[in-house]
Amino acid sequence: MPPRRLSFKTPLPVSAAEAFSWHKQKGAFTRLLPPWEKIEILRYSGGISDGSQTELRCNIFGPLSFRWLLEHRDYLPDRQFRDVQLEGPFASYTHTHLFSELSSNSELKDLIEYRLPLPVLSHLLAPFLLERRFKRTFHYRHRITTQDLEFHARYSDRARLSFLVTGATGMIGKQLCAFLTTAGHKVTRIVRHLKQAEHGDIIFTSNGEINIPLESEFDCVINLAGAGIAERRWSVARKKVLIRSRVEFTEKLVSALKKLKSPPKTMISASGIGFYGDVKENCPDESAPNGQGFLAELSQQWEQAVSQILETGCRLAILRMGVVLSAGAGALQKMLLPFSLCLGARLGSGKQQIGWVALDDVLRAILFIAYEKRIEGPVNLVAPIKTSNLEFTQALGRALSRPTYLYIPKCILRLVFG
Repeated sequence: MPPRRLSFKTPLPVSAAEAFSWHKQKGAFTRLLPPWEKIEILRYSGGISDGSQTELRCNIFGPLSFRWLLEHRDYLPDRQFRDVQLEGPFASYTHTHLFSELSSNSELKDLIEYRLPLPVLSHLLAPFLLERRFKRTFHYRHRITTQDLEFHARYSDRARLSFLVTGATGMIGKQLCAFLTTAGHKVTRIVRHLKQAEHGDIIFTSNGEINIPLESEFDCVINLAGAGIAERRWSVARKKVLIRSRVEFTEKLVSALKKLKSPPKTMISASGIGFYGDVKENCPDESAPNGQGFLAELSQQWEQAVSQILETGCRLAILRMGVVLSAGAGALQKMLLPFSLCLGARLGSGKQQIGWVALDDVLRAILFIAYEKRIEGPVNLVAPIKTSNLEFTQALGRALSRPTYLYIPKCILRLVFG
């Protein structure tokens, strides 16, 4: 039987050469992975030239997974490249990326040819098992490609920047590094473990030292390091971890940066809208004072720690972020399973306000602030609409076509989360 064939195409807001160049960059593969798919990059040889390979681990359900090895072939500069399966779940698989010029921009066409292990089943079941999934995936890929290229085009006439990024393996940091490298910026990461390190990375040593070479020069430092706020119950020990991973780490980072022969020109440091405490139904601006409670105190200490960089003449912007939403990690990812099982529930009364922001908006805001020298001090990074927990719960239920009639009493929330 002949292979199954699928085709997806989209116009792009730049030339074919620029679009092709974007796909050549190190971070493109990470940007194009749909966040809802449990795919881990095991090995990436870099680039899309003939013979380069990418090895993935794809989770099917729970611990069940398969290894997928792809090789790039038929590289034609500014025109095409192919991904061919060497090992994996398909009997055969080829993905051809085609770039062509249009009158004012360009077009990207993705051609998929595949066979499943059992040919008869391929033609009977593939439309139901795989092809709707392919359509969803390429709709996402084309949206990300278009939006990233469109945003980067705004700064195409500006110099590329050199970034130092902490928290680079977290939800925001991983996507940020990919977002920056696809635009041609230089990114140096600070990582905690040697097994996470890539060439040129700086290791946060076991004794807590950050050894940045004194001759290093960075246009912008982005500080995202910090243990997950909602990952575990707020026990006394956990609160100490949250403080140590933010406040103490930031103090050491600033100390290391102040020792450089040429301190960074700009620093962008994470914080949270928890800085304002429980705001009820108010929407505080950046001039509002800090509130009460653990999150408010933690945010205040975090911001005080990073403010020491001002002594070097560095421009400092502090991102007071809301709940960052991504289907791949963080709060939204944790909600997806119970909501999909019709167990989505409002929390307590549901009246409490949720300040949220989409992950891709965070990435664009960071690069915008890096370029816009007039922006300094605290910046509230949240969607410009008030949303209660009940409204958020109902919206997520509608998106997943699931009911949301349940609620979790306040006493249970205190017991589980502290």
